[in-house]
Amino acid sequence: MPQPGTSTQPTEITQKVARRKGSKNIVLCFDGTGNEIRAKGNTNVVRLFRALENTTGEQVTYYDPGVGTFSSAGASTRVGQRISRTLGLAFGVGIKTNLAEAYTFLMKQWEPGDRIYLFGFSRGAHTARAFAAMLHLVGLPRASSENLVQYAIAAYARRRSWESDDFACAEQFATTVCRASNGTFSVPVHYLGIWDSVSAPGIFEKDHHFEKTAELPNVESGRHAISIDEYRRPYRVDKVANDRIEEVWFSGVHSDVGGGFEDCRLADISLRWVLEGALDHGVLLRRTVSLRQLPKPEQTSATATPTRMSRIWWLIGRGTREILGGTRSPEGLKVHESVRLREDRLAARLRNPHWVDPEWYTPKRYDLEVSGYTNRRTAPLRPDRRSRRTGVGHNSRERDSSADLALRWRRSGSVPASSSARRYASAASPFRPTRASNSARATTYGP
Repeated sequence: MPQPGTSTQPTEITQKVARRKGSKNIVLCFDGTGNEIRAKGNTNVVRLFRALENTTGEQVTYYDPGVGTFSSAGASTRVGQRISRTLGLAFGVGIKTNLAEAYTFLMKQWEPGDRIYLFGFSRGAHTARAFAAMLHLVGLPRASSENLVQYAIAAYARRRSWESDDFACAEQFATTVCRASNGTFSVPVHYLGIWDSVSAPGIFEKDHHFEKTAELPNVESGRHAISIDEYRRPYRVDKVANDRIEEVWFSGVHSDVGGGFEDCRLADISLRWVLEGALDHGVLLRRTVSLRQLPKPEQTSATATPTRMSRIWWLIGRGTREILGGTRSPEGLKVHESVRLREDRLAARLRNPHWVDPEWYTPKRYDLEVSGYTNRRTAPLRPDRRSRRTGVGHNSRERDSSADLALRWRRSGSVPASSSARRYASAASPFRPTRASNSARATTYGP
């Protein structure tokens, strides 16, 4: 957190994205269990998907509803449809189907040099990781080989740990029917953005096994937002073992981090963090919708109370994630800076945390770089040039110092010294004057 009297003026990022002429972005989004596009209360996967550019030919997009959302196509009766959805929710039935459908889509779209982006939440994050690992171990057949998709799924998805014969089978499949690029059949994933990936493909199912979902050797970069307050045993966190994927802990339960509640203040913070990583690595947003749909996290968002789960989950099982384990919690975990503002003072109980994203509440503006577009309004937003706003009414030094003083005043009961800090401290919010009460409010969009 910025200290009083220090400047937080950010350094402008002018990263240029290297793109092969004629190549494109391919973005695949996998939603969480039972999640789909709704009128309100959408997950971060849906909110991101709606903002993606998909009309210029430079980027194609794909959205997969969560496991257990729809019934099987073969379930014709109402009872059969309900059973089909329940199997998807409880046992993860349908994950292989989701993999096959995404695999078929990518097979038709991908050419060497294209950049693949994968996003997912909950079991959708698990699916995205399995999909990336499958691209590494099995490869990708030619566009006219749709009849081989089920063979590819069978070569990868197992109910046990892989043995030497399984690796040999996958290699044989790749060398026979898959496309090679740069001397390898492994297809690279340029960016992986996931929210609170869970380990089990179903609530009760435990014997599914997808190889290399932790190592993900073909993923070049990524971000994984993890929930601090999730305690339900079936939602055990599934961490990665790839140093190129940054894992950071955020306040809130499972759907506070991945989205799905109408009060999405906590989800705004993790959505912005994952999305900014994708923008830095070349994903494109639609000009016409992105400025309204990108969240604007505020310091007040960090003080939102994590959602309490139903008591039924006590019967299924309760577990504590490692960050809440007291003296058992490991040292040096990466924790998002917004966690400092929790009213339960969790930050004081952490063991030497590494705080990430100190300027999270300062809005970023991704400038428009026109390249071959005659209409500036419809050209996609690019991450090539970026600058931060310094705020309205106060410069960045005074604003940040005032917010920090207000936080210390609220905790200690002392009177802030500066007039600007008193304005922050006396407002309904502890940091910023606002008309909103402590009840849930709609997310504010815009630059």
